[in-house]
Amino acid sequence: MADEKFFNVQPLDRENDAHFSTPNYLSPVSFRVVVPRLPKFTYFVQSVSIPSVVMGSVEIPAFKGLPKQEVPSFLDITDQLIINFNIDENMENWQEVYDWMTSIVPSKENNATVDPKNELLWENIIVLVYNNAKKLIKKFTFHKCYPVNLGSFEFNSAMTTTDPLLVTVNFEYSHFTVETL
Repeated sequence: MADEKFFNVQPLDRENDAHFSTPNYLSPVSFRVVVPRLPKFTYFVQSVSIPSVVMGSVEIPAFKGLPKQEVPSFLDITDQLIINFNIDENMENWQEVYDWMTSIVPSKENNATVDPKNELLWENIIVLVYNNAKKLIKKFTFHKCYPVNLGSFEFNSAMTTTDPLLVTVNFEYSHFTVETL
């Protein structure tokens, strides 16, 4: 008799179910990255990885006959913000990131000093997410970002196609917020 109940389950009706506000899936190509400090960068962004969010827990030891318990205690967001971009023909967008990095820390080419109070060290990075109707639906703001790794790229005269050069840049940030628009 229990099997009969199992076979009478109706399929999900997303259009008429109050739990779903849309029957559509989020498109992985409907986004835009804005870095005010890097105006030549945005157009060439190919992908951005939104960092994972992990909830940590703490163990409460057994006490007076109660069993030990694990309870939520903190959010652990340790991943870097990773953005992949194509290098433009004049390498201007790559140069913007490079110049930002070399302006932050002392090097042979500059006399920079690291001052954590200096607001010029970092920039907020905004990731805008659009729905299938091109309507803005979410805004991720990564606060106090600065580049920590500008990936390598290779020139190769043996290649038979001229695919654009793709480079990865990793950013550290203090935290991120998400707004529904």
